[in-house]
Amino acid sequence: MTIGDSPFNYSKSPSQAAALPNSRKLEDLFFKGYFTMKPSAKDVLMYIVGVLPAGKDYVELKAPKVMKSTGIKSNETYYRSLKTLMERGYIARSLKQGTYFINLNKMFI
Repeated sequence: MTIGDSPFNYSKSPSQAAALPNSRKLEDLFFKGYFTMKPSAKDVLMYIVGVLPAGKDYVELKAPKVMKSTGIKSNETYYRSLKTLMERGYIARSLKQGTYFINLNKMFI
């Protein structure tokens, strides 16, 4: 896919934009989910994207390491950010403490 093929290229005609697969789903999942989040939740999400191992659908998060990397100062803010990501379907808690499953469909559409 080239930059010109991106579903976010608004220079396309309406008929071309309508032909994009799942363009409404893209808008709903990404814009409503991401752009309405608080900055701390976005920071944690970007941290997850950056540390997600290739070929894995889960990530282990250690609060002190994530907080240091993202600049989050309080545990409350960190856990509120995780809660937001879970509520919006980006991650899901696993049975193992500190491990979260990643919704790859939501993250990399």
